[in-house]
Amino acid sequence: LVEAGIDFADEEDVVAIEASALAAGLASIRGSLEGLRRRATGLEAASSSPRVVLAGSPNAGKSSLFNALLGRPRVVESPIAGTTRDAVCEPCPLAGSGDEVLLVDLAGLDASEGLVEGEARRMALAEIERADLVLHCTPAGRPADPLDAAGIRGEIVGVATMCDLEAAPVEDAVATSARTG
Repeated sequence: LVEAGIDFADEEDVVAIEASALAAGLASIRGSLEGLRRRATGLEAASSSPRVVLAGSPNAGKSSLFNALLGRPRVVESPIAGTTRDAVCEPCPLAGSGDEVLLVDLAGLDASEGLVEGEARRMALAEIERADLVLHCTPAGRPADPLDAAGIRGEIVGVATMCDLEAAPVEDAVATSARTG
């Protein structure tokens, strides 16, 4: 409309845009661009946050721990192996610091060979390789499944899950219980 007002100023039926209408249109565009910029900054910040991956066998308590760390239900918890199939990422604030990590819940690592299970395993292994920290989850009282450290660039910390269900001491692992805190 601005261009038409300039180019066709000598035409009777062409009306230039009013200054107030132009200002309102530009303000709307500016607001949209500011919103995009804010969201982009948030995504950039999330992608630069340390990546903490919960890895382990199926039914090792990874999803329960994921929800407990977030302080809200975000993923489905089930005793049925294979419930989690995708890598679920969520920003997780670190209490009292103002910082956050990108927490990632993964499908269980097992030898299942179905098409979906195989793809879930490949996705989980790729996330483990990208992790800054791998929390290797094993239910308390069970021996830890080996986690192939080849290709893992981050530190690996053993986490004993479901410690409220097992009286045995936990060695070389951080004792946790998603149910009791």
